[in-house]
Amino acid sequence: HPRDDRYFLSGSLDCKLRLWNIPDKHVEAWNVIDGAVSNMITAANFCSDGKFVVCGTFDGRCIFYTTDRLKYHTQIEIHSSGARSKGYKICGIEPMPGEDKILVTSNDSRIRLYDMKDLSLTVKYNGLLNAHSQLKAQFSSDGRYLVCGSENHQVFLWHTYPESARSMRDVFGGGGRRDRNVYHERFVSGSAAVTVSMFAPHELLGIKSRAADGESGAGEENGGNSVDTASAAAGGNVAAANSRNVTRPSSAIDEVVVTADSAGCIRLYRNFA
Repeated sequence: HPRDDRYFLSGSLDCKLRLWNIPDKHVEAWNVIDGAVSNMITAANFCSDGKFVVCGTFDGRCIFYTTDRLKYHTQIEIHSSGARSKGYKICGIEPMPGEDKILVTSNDSRIRLYDMKDLSLTVKYNGLLNAHSQLKAQFSSDGRYLVCGSENHQVFLWHTYPESARSMRDVFGGGGRRDRNVYHERFVSGSAAVTVSMFAPHELLGIKSRAADGESGAGEENGGNSVDTASAAAGGNVAAANSRNVTRPSSAIDEVVVTADSAGCIRLYRNFA
C-alpha cells in the first residue's frame, strides 16, 4: 500500500483478489472476479494513492475496486483497435509517480497510459515484442521515462511525454496522433528474452558514481551470480553489447537501467551522455 505499509494486495489464478493485513496476519477483504472462463487475475496494484486497487485479467480487463472493502467500482477493456479485436492478457499495472494515471502492459505488444480521472487513453506505446511473456513496463522515479523488456532480447525506453511539440508528428507517429508514441530508444541485452527491466532508484546514486569512475567491470562475479555492467561511448547512446540499432530520443536518458533475462543473467546499464 503506498500510504499504509500494514497492507498488501495479491491476485491469483483462483480468480480472487485479496487485501492482506500484515500485523494481524489475515485477509482484510477479498473479492471474486466475475467472468465465464478467462477471469484469472494476472496483474494487480494500488492506484490513486491507495484509494483504489486495480487488477488485470487473462481476458484483457482492468477492474477497479475501492481499497477499504474491495467493492466493485468500474472496469475498462484493454484491446487493440477494431470492433472485433479480442482482449489480451494484462501482464503489468504500474501507477505513475506524481500523476493520477496508470501504465498497463498487455500481451498485444502494447503499453498504455490511462488517466484515472476519466479512464481515457492518454498514450499508447509500441515497439517491443510481448506476445506470451509476463513483461511489465515501469516508470523512472520522476515519471519522465518508462522502460520495458522484450521477447526479442532488447530493452525499450520511451519518454512518457514528448519533450517538444515541434516534432510531434515524428515523435508520436501515425500522422501526428497524440495518443501514440512509437519513438523509442532500444538496445540489445544478451541473447535471451528480457523478462525484467527497471530504473535503479535515485537513492542509489552511488551505483552511478562507481560506474562513472570505472570501478565496475563487465562480467563481474558477485556471490556466484553473474552481473554484467556496460558503459556507453561518447554520443549519448545507452550502453549494450551489439547496440548498433539504437534510435535516440530528442535528449539522452540519464538513468541506470537494471535488466534480467530468462537465462538468469542480471545486467546494469548506464547512459554516459
